[in-house]
Amino acid sequence: MTKHNIVFAMVLATGCMILTPTVVADIPAAAVVINEFMASNQSTTLDPDSLQYADWIELYNGASVAVDLGGAYLSDDFANPQKWQIPKDVILPATGYLLLWADEYDITAKGLHTNFKLGAAGEELGLFTSEGAVIDTIRFSRQITDISYGRAQNANNRWLYFESPTPAKANGIDGLTSSRQAVELLFSLPSGFVSQGQTISLTTPTEGTIHFTTDGENPGRSAPIFKSPIALTRTTVVKARCYQDGLLPGPIVTRTYFVDEQSTLPVFSLSTAPGNLYDESYGIYVDEDIAERKNWRRPALLEFFEPDGHQGFSQEVDIRLFGRTAIFLPQKSISLFPSTTIDYPLLPNSGVKYLNSFLLRSSSDDWHRTMFRDGFIQTLVQQNLDIDTQAYRPAVLFINGEYFGIHNIREKYNGDYLASHHGVDADNNDLLYIDERQPDPITVLEGDRDHYEALMDFVAHNDLAIPTNYELVANQVDLANFMDYVIIEAICGNVSWAHNIRIWRPKTEDGKWQWLVFDLDRGFRDRTFNALSDMAERMPLFHALLANPGFAEQFLQRITEYLNTIFVPEQMTALLDSLQQGISAEMPRHIERWKGICANNVCGIPSMVDWQNNVTDMRNIVQERPAIIRQQIADLFDVNGAIRLNVHVEPPGYGKVQLGASTIVDDHYSGEFFSNQLLNLDASANPGFSFLGWYETTSSLNTLLQRGSSWKYFDQATVPDASWNTLNFDDAAWKTGRAQFGYGDNDETTPISFGNDDNNKYMTSYYRTLLTVNDPSSIDRLTFRLLRDDGAVVYVNGQELFRSNMPAGVISFDTPASSSVGGDDEDSFFEFIVPGSTLSKGANCLAVEVHQYEPSSSDVSFDLEIVSEQGSQERTLISRDQQLRFQATRNQSLTAEFDIDRQHLFPQVPAGELTLTSAGSPYLLLEDVLIPAGSAVTIQPGAEIHVAEGKNILIHGSLRAIGSLQQPIVFLGINHHSWGALCFEDAAQPSALSHVVVRDATSGADAVHFKAAVSTRNSELFLDHVAFQNVIQPFYGYGGSITLLDCQLDGTNAGDDILNIQFASARIEKCHLFGNGELDLDSVDDGIIRNNLIEIISSNSNRDGIDIGASRDVVIENNRIFNCPDKGISVGEESVNTLIRGNLIHQAAMGIAVKDHSTAIIDHNTIYSADVGVSVYEKIAGEDGGSAVVSNTIFSGRYTQEYAADVKSSVQFSYCLSEKSLLEGIGNIQGDARFRSILDQNFYLHADSPCINAGDPTSPPDADGT
Repeated sequence: MTKHNIVFAMVLATGCMILTPTVVADIPAAAVVINEFMASNQSTTLDPDSLQYADWIELYNGASVAVDLGGAYLSDDFANPQKWQIPKDVILPATGYLLLWADEYDITAKGLHTNFKLGAAGEELGLFTSEGAVIDTIRFSRQITDISYGRAQNANNRWLYFESPTPAKANGIDGLTSSRQAVELLFSLPSGFVSQGQTISLTTPTEGTIHFTTDGENPGRSAPIFKSPIALTRTTVVKARCYQDGLLPGPIVTRTYFVDEQSTLPVFSLSTAPGNLYDESYGIYVDEDIAERKNWRRPALLEFFEPDGHQGFSQEVDIRLFGRTAIFLPQKSISLFPSTTIDYPLLPNSGVKYLNSFLLRSSSDDWHRTMFRDGFIQTLVQQNLDIDTQAYRPAVLFINGEYFGIHNIREKYNGDYLASHHGVDADNNDLLYIDERQPDPITVLEGDRDHYEALMDFVAHNDLAIPTNYELVANQVDLANFMDYVIIEAICGNVSWAHNIRIWRPKTEDGKWQWLVFDLDRGFRDRTFNALSDMAERMPLFHALLANPGFAEQFLQRITEYLNTIFVPEQMTALLDSLQQGISAEMPRHIERWKGICANNVCGIPSMVDWQNNVTDMRNIVQERPAIIRQQIADLFDVNGAIRLNVHVEPPGYGKVQLGASTIVDDHYSGEFFSNQLLNLDASANPGFSFLGWYETTSSLNTLLQRGSSWKYFDQATVPDASWNTLNFDDAAWKTGRAQFGYGDNDETTPISFGNDDNNKYMTSYYRTLLTVNDPSSIDRLTFRLLRDDGAVVYVNGQELFRSNMPAGVISFDTPASSSVGGDDEDSFFEFIVPGSTLSKGANCLAVEVHQYEPSSSDVSFDLEIVSEQGSQERTLISRDQQLRFQATRNQSLTAEFDIDRQHLFPQVPAGELTLTSAGSPYLLLEDVLIPAGSAVTIQPGAEIHVAEGKNILIHGSLRAIGSLQQPIVFLGINHHSWGALCFEDAAQPSALSHVVVRDATSGADAVHFKAAVSTRNSELFLDHVAFQNVIQPFYGYGGSITLLDCQLDGTNAGDDILNIQFASARIEKCHLFGNGELDLDSVDDGIIRNNLIEIISSNSNRDGIDIGASRDVVIENNRIFNCPDKGISVGEESVNTLIRGNLIHQAAMGIAVKDHSTAIIDHNTIYSADVGVSVYEKIAGEDGGSAVVSNTIFSGRYTQEYAADVKSSVQFSYCLSEKSLLEGIGNIQGDARFRSILDQNFYLHADSPCINAGDPTSPPDADGT
């Protein structure tokens, strides 16, 4: 047994606590006793079998003869003394020791392992005879990590806490009777991003010795002693601990300092004892016996930082290697298991906030190629299909201060994942790994295999073409989910589908098997791999289901449906490009970290050029794969021919059409299907509308540009003029010829020149032709069919239309194609579909540049065909049934026609009193509505007002929309199109909105005076529990009296203000404002801004939290303001007597600014991580400076200076705390404010905070009396 005292531990407990056990039974002399145990082993002793840090129990035989313990029992539950039986023939020698591992494994190998763990929070432990009689028992309270509890010397009744445990050895006499720990020390700087040369200091509230490390080791008594500030010269993890005589060591405190580091990605710092990673006997990063090491967990501390530097959380974790291929790579993938649930949106797009495990993944089989292939495909699926995926977010990892490059944050499939995403019991599911290559393909991850085995046995021995057999399978398998899974694998051509299958079911009577998308690192990597036929042959369930005609028909419709909507080249490429852009800034450093480092027959990406080429290869396959999979579908299902189906909804917004399983059409749709394929359309009217019928419009295909057409071309060693692809370029000097152009294949109509050197041919040739179109508005779509060898870029009228097999970025004469074209691709015409609006009326210039992959390429080819599709104006009624099922035999254009249900119309000019009820809802507002003076509209709970695009409600009378929490009133756009606004102007009576949702609104017809979703001028308006959703600017008010209470103002789309009030009486309380804007008051006297939450989400450097100007006697009180690029609170333009009291400002360039002849009293505020806490200055020349009196205020976090004042301004401080320096003035102090939990945004103070009772003695006491 090897004891590792250098392995990391982190104690979260703070404060002191004396733990005194109760001895339940007297211990006879010379008997077997429980002698020592450890209930929280994090880094001291490894068990001999699994090499994990497990809890342990030591028994001691004080007798002079050996004792046979076989058949005796150990238990952590006195009500169940026979919980775990010691195996027979276990002999405990005289004066000998027996070590047992309390890890729940219940095995006997090199060591004895119980079926229970010890509870570090405190529990009971007993040793019993085979008949259940007591041999020895103890009850214990909370235990300290890596501290054992045992008898003083052997068999003594005096129990002590041992800083140096002695498993299977004699206990010492130097233990302590109390579990009281030394104090938790303080760092002068929190973890985060700092500049080189900065120093940190370590202090303790009481006298003690501080030991620290900077290499990841836990600081023991032999670690360096802190004596002077530590200079930060490189990214460093500092671990420190206080030691005091007569006390157990204090908690280990860890801080990471990123020195001169910058990243556009989130950043992790992982710190652990180096031996946990690299020790030959127990390190998990050692390649020897890596498959065994993959099962070992090691303790670490994980800190997470957002790209803006904000620390998200700090958490103890266990780490373990992850993956089959990834463990053999130089850059490992890691599973992380937090000690407590992470309550933080680490993966914002997952919809899950709480995580009990997750992955930091190195991209496995894609590590040496793009680093985001699996993340790209799973994100594409996540955004479009209802099937389980692992959310993706790239991040940067540092281990013990060393840069380890990009690791992708991914969800981990386990019971916790299923509980979070499906609401099932985390401990009552079957979760299996299937490898179809193996004779026994099933590996149980959780639960058992019984149900799946029985299902597969039935499938293997029964014909699923028989309806009853098919129904039995359908009752046990989520067939829609299964089809989606197969479709995903087939379309991306995942060559490793067979050994990457994850399936699960809830262990309930009606629980069905579902498939989890997993490990697509080899997706979109092979252009032609036929995963569809491979699965049809080798996946038993898919093979059997295809025998059922109904399933085959549904699958065919579903896969063609997805090819028309989700897996469209342009849509996929847009996502791919955005994800590439997301990591491109970090890739140079990542490449530098891993290039030239090889393992498992692969090496790190050599250069940025190689990475960009790899991404381009993937992009080209993404663009070309849909056409290839269509042919593979045709081969498998024996279908052929291609027909085009266009579906229109008229008028848009009045209804919708569902095509197939999930495609929803609310305007127009165009898709390609196979000839004679069965299609299902289902029309449904939106509330307030009715369905009239299905109409068919005939359409025709016309070839605008034939293959073999005449082109002007340029085949020289120089580059043509930059305007070569524009309409007005003079191409008289260019040669003329007919396609096909090229050389090397002997099928060219017009051979072109490549120069005089066979090994250094011209890289690029250029082509242009004119195409005249009389009425492009009649063209629905254009199909470009391009023959290119190797790559090409296509332009229309000087604008790039698309590129094929070409890299991203700027294209020059020497830019090579992304890959060399060979085989069938040399003669393939690749299809690209673009809108008819691409072309202009009259003459159009089509221009193409064709690029070689390399100068020594043997051939080049180019030709182009363009086909237009256009419909006529004549329509024929074909059905009045909402459901339309037909066999597609030709190109068709179908229109679902809807009309207004007139009884739901909102009156255009309501007269007198009008009441709108939920029973008559929804109400359609198709034209602007005017509520005139003298008229009053009342809207009752639950009513909905659906407003046509761009229309407004103008109120001169009154509007009272009074909903309830259970039945809110909703104003929204028809079909979620943007509408105008609620505009109150010179209203004769007060208006009120309560429990109302305002959605999809923009601004009034007069956008200067009615610039927000709800706008008011010179009116009295009361808003209570109003939620603004998907609007531009939520609220604007000018004049009158305005109150907002408990409102939710989403300003995500705001361009300036979220809420702006001018020249009015204003009261804003208990509201939540968030987004790209601010709360702005102008010329408001006696205004109140109180108890609001303001969260700025903006990269605009001019965004404040609260901005007041030209106002008097405004109270800004008890607000919480977060993440302001500029000022938390700005007071300017001669605003006087502003009271700023009790606010929290978290992260801002300036906490509070007072400027331009303005005055403010700043009292009882907390300003955390504002670069400058309080700034007083002259901004507008000639306006004079600002004046502020600051008291009882805390300056904390990361900041440059507490205040700044120019020569025209004044600021006074009293009774303030600053963490950096002592401010001048009465009662000011310096120190750590001791907030309870900054990471949880809990800025209440610990009981030992120096701020308590240190405020102005003349001020009223706080709520707690201090």
